[in-house]
Amino acid sequence: MFIYLNGQSSRCPTAIASGQHTFLVASVAGSSSDSVREGGIHSYSLSSEGEVCLERLHHSDPLVLSFASSASDQVVSGGKVYMYSGNRKEGQPRYQVLVHDLADPSALRSLVGNTHIPHVIGSDGTKQRTSSMVHAWLGLSHTISLGDGVILLNGLTSSSPKPRTYLYDTEHNAFTRDLRDTPSYKTHALVCGRVHAFASNGAHFTYTVKGGWVSEGMLPDGVQPVSRAEAFGRLILLFKWNSHREYIHVYDTISGDCIKLVDSPRCDKEFVSITRVVRVGHRILKLDVGFLQPGQHRDTPQGERLDGFEGRVGYMYTLNPALLYPSEEMGWGRVLEWDKSRRDGRGE
Repeated sequence: MFIYLNGQSSRCPTAIASGQHTFLVASVAGSSSDSVREGGIHSYSLSSEGEVCLERLHHSDPLVLSFASSASDQVVSGGKVYMYSGNRKEGQPRYQVLVHDLADPSALRSLVGNTHIPHVIGSDGTKQRTSSMVHAWLGLSHTISLGDGVILLNGLTSSSPKPRTYLYDTEHNAFTRDLRDTPSYKTHALVCGRVHAFASNGAHFTYTVKGGWVSEGMLPDGVQPVSRAEAFGRLILLFKWNSHREYIHVYDTISGDCIKLVDSPRCDKEFVSITRVVRVGHRILKLDVGFLQPGQHRDTPQGERLDGFEGRVGYMYTLNPALLYPSEEMGWGRVLEWDKSRRDGRGE
C-alpha cells in the first residue's frame, strides 16, 4: 500500500512507533542557515484496513526544531519518547534529552544532564562507581530501548575517533559508560533483549549489558549493504538499497538463515531514496525522502507537483504473523507482502 505523508521536509524525517497502531513523524523544513525554519510533530493512526488518520501535535518552537532535526534515533520507554542531542556550549560538551510524553501530547520538555558520569561498566561486565569520568557528547548516535527504563546510546564522540557506548537511566537522568570496545555499524534491531547491529559491509554484532559487544561474523554475500533493520519476533527484516532498487531479506536470529523475500519496483535514476523504517503492529512502514535534479518534478497521488525536493512518501508492508516461520508447505516466501495491487505476496 502506498501512502503520502503530510508535508515536505529538507531532511529525512524521524519516525517512531508510539503504540500498537500509531506512529509519530517529526520533520523540519529549511536549512540551518535559513532565517525561518518550520518543524512539526505529527501523529498518525492506522485502522485495521490500513487507512491513515493524521493529527498535528506540535508546531515550530526551539524544542520541536531540535526534536525534528536531530540525526539521532528516537525510542519509546515507559510511555515516553526520548531523543538524545549532544553539542558544545561555550567550548564545553553539553547534552540534552528531549522527552515527549505520549499521555500528554502537548508536553515536550528538555532534560539537561550533568556532564559527570557516576558509573562505568568494566571489561568484566560489572558496574562500578567512578568520580573522574566526564560525558563526551555523541554525534549521530544510535538509540535503543533495552527495557526497565534503560536506553542504550552509542556513536562517535567529539574527543575520540572510536565509537562509545552509554546506558541512560530515564528515572535518574544519568549516564553509565560501557568501557568495552564498541563497533561501528549502520542499523540495529532488538530481539529478546539482545541488540543486533549491522554494518554497511555486512558485519553482524550483538550486544547485551552483561556480555558487551560480540562479533557474530558476516551476513551472506548479496545481503549487504544493509540500510535498515526491523525486528519481528525472532526474525529481522533487512532492507538493502542498491542500483535504484530495494531488496528485502529476512534473517533468523536462531538458525542464522538469511533469505531474500522481495524487491521493490525500480526507481527512476534521478530519484535518490533515504529510508526510515518503523514497525506499526503487523505492518512495516517505510518512509522515503528523495531529491530531484534541477528542472525535474514529481507528481504526488493528490495531484500536487513537487520541484527539486520530494516530499515524504511511505510504503506499507503487511506482515502475516501466521507465516513467520519456515515450513515445508509454505516456505519463507509469504512472510511479507509488497503492494498487493502489483504483487501476489509470494515474493517471486
